[in-house]
Amino acid sequence: MKRDKTIHNKQYGDLVRKLYLERKCLGLSQTEVGNHLNMTQSEISKIETGDRRMDILEFKEILKVYRVSGNTELNQLVSEFLGLKK
Repeated sequence: MKRDKTIHNKQYGDLVRKLYLERKCLGLSQTEVGNHLNMTQSEISKIETGDRRMDILEFKEILKVYRVSGNTELNQLVSEFLGLKK
């Protein structure tokens, strides 16, 4: 039985799109986010376009950069994605 790659999962795609919108809302460039994460602009672009999967440690650092703790909507989305809230 062949499994679909998780990078093509709708829930993952929705999360990445929301993170992209949050970056734009915060006025951060891909380069600025990459600098915070020790990544290149190209790597951030590939995550946002679905060409590269972000790992859990990158996800954790992105949430810090995007100040998830102070953003109720993003906090809720992340909690739902992780299965912490229904």
